[in-house]
Order: sequence, then structure tokens, then C-alpha cells
Amino acid sequence: MESLSDLLTWQFWLIAAVILFILEIFTPGFLLACFGLSAIISVLPAALGLSPGWSLLTFSICSVLSLWLLRPLVIRLSARPEVHTNADALIGKEVRVVEAIDATQNTGTVKVDGEVWTAKNHDANDYAVLGEGTLVRICKRKGLILYVERII
Repeated sequence: MESLSDLLTWQFWLIAAVILFILEIFTPGFLLACFGLSAIISVLPAALGLSPGWSLLTFSICSVLSLWLLRPLVIRLSARPEVHTNADALIGKEVRVVEAIDATQNTGTVKVDGEVWTAKNHDANDYAVLGEGTLVRICKRKGLILYVERII
């Protein structure tokens, strides 16, 4: 092989696919892999001896289809669920009131995993007192204050 023009069409598409897959390693989003997959499929018309135009048409159609159908699927499947850590992991836990939660007296604590936290009623308009021993669910955290709601 003396130059690039000596490459057979199928070899060109195969080399292009390998380069695209290697470049995909360094880029996020599964974009170049879609083009790499299309380049591999474009080897087929070239290997069958069809004109380079058929390979180009195959590449174009496969690129559009893989970007439209395959890429969203792969991105959705590779998405990781959000994992709450540290104090944010407390949200949703069911705990017991240690000191009555009273909005008028600005008092209230709950015990979570052996630690006592300041607690307030989640509904700021609800002035009902949540007595000691009441089972509550943590709704949100703001600083060192947990906002809770009574479990019915």
C-alpha cells in the first residue's frame, strides 16, 4: 500500500470504526460510538463489492437511526440512581420524637440512629403538638434541623 487511496473501501470503514471507538473512550455521551457502530455496518456493502456511495448511504442512515434510537436507550440504561449520603440519607426515615415538637414553644427533638436532632413540624401552619414517643417521618433537612410529619 503506497497511499491512502490504495485502501479498499471496507478497510477504510473498519479503520474509521476503530478510531471512533477509541475516541469514544475519551468523550462522554455515547456519541462517537454511534458513528463507530455505523461505520462497522458500512463495511458490509463495501465487502459485497458495491460502490462507495452505498457504504456512505448505509453510514448516514445507520448514524441517524443509532443517534435517534440507540443513544437515548444506552444513556437511560447507564444512568445511576441518585444516592443520598450523610445527613441527606436521613430523609424518609421513620423515627420517634424524644422531646415534644411544639411550634408555639419552639421545641422538639427526635432520635435518629442514636443521635438527637432538633426537629420541627414539616407543615409550618400545623401547630399541633407531636408528643414524646410519636412516630414521625423525616421530610427534609435544613442545616441541623429536621422537618418531620406524623405517620398516620
